[in-house]
Amino acid sequence: LDSYEIGLKGQTADGVLRYELAAFYSEQANRRVSVPNPDAAVNPGAPRTLLTFGDQLSVRGVEMALALRPAR
Repeated sequence: LDSYEIGLKGQTADGVLRYELAAFYSEQANRRVSVPNPDAAVNPGAPRTLLTFGDQLSVRGVEMALALRPAR
């Protein structure tokens, strides 16, 4: 699993606006995945989930948060 994140936090000089911004990227090879077993619906003795190995997974995105405080 390789995961990277970069971001910044800050506020305006008067403190009215606060902000947070982050960008992230994650990559995973040979990941294990638990999937529902279709046989479990008709065979009560069958396991409910099966463990399988998936291909490569990559996730990337951006997060942002803003907070506005009313001026006094």
